[in-house]
Amino acid sequence: MSSGLGAPLSLAAKSLLFSDGGLIIHYEVLIMTTEPLSARISVDPNVCGGNPCIRGTRIYVAIVLDALAEGLTPEQIIDHYPNLAREDVLAAAAYGAELARENIWKLAST
Repeated sequence: MSSGLGAPLSLAAKSLLFSDGGLIIHYEVLIMTTEPLSARISVDPNVCGGNPCIRGTRIYVAIVLDALAEGLTPEQIIDHYPNLAREDVLAAAAYGAELARENIWKLAST
């Protein structure tokens, strides 16, 4: 497993259902594939001010990550941004995860 935008790091989704005391929980399991993130994510100083965006669009990766953090499903995000594919949403999540692995953030304790 490698890191970095050009590395063979991309994700596909596999759905799993678990039952926990009568509550059914749906998990998206992300599985490694061979498609590099650079096939879906673009960082170009001439597009979106150099901010990471979904390739071929001006949709920031941060917008997709914010939507996921708010609880939207990939399908709901695609409803809001019809030119996105499910793989674009998964690539944005993978990009965010890769950045989290590369950076250590110190959070103030409460």
